[in-house]
Amino acid sequence: MIDLYKNDIKLKEMLNEIKIYNIIFKIIQGQLLKFGVLHEAFVFMLISFAGESFIKKYNSE
Repeated sequence: MIDLYKNDIKLKEMLNEIKIYNIIFKIIQGQLLKFGVLHEAFVFMLISFAGESFIKKYNSE
């Protein structure tokens, strides 16, 4: 995830994706809160936009 901030193109792409999905996220936010997975869903969304998972990054070290 740190490499993402060093790469302006990837960072801009991620921010644009967040803007696009912000409306959808607001619509389903109530349901996610009901099931207690709002934080996990947001983290998953950011990881998927970054193009790699923390597990993949951790295992490569």
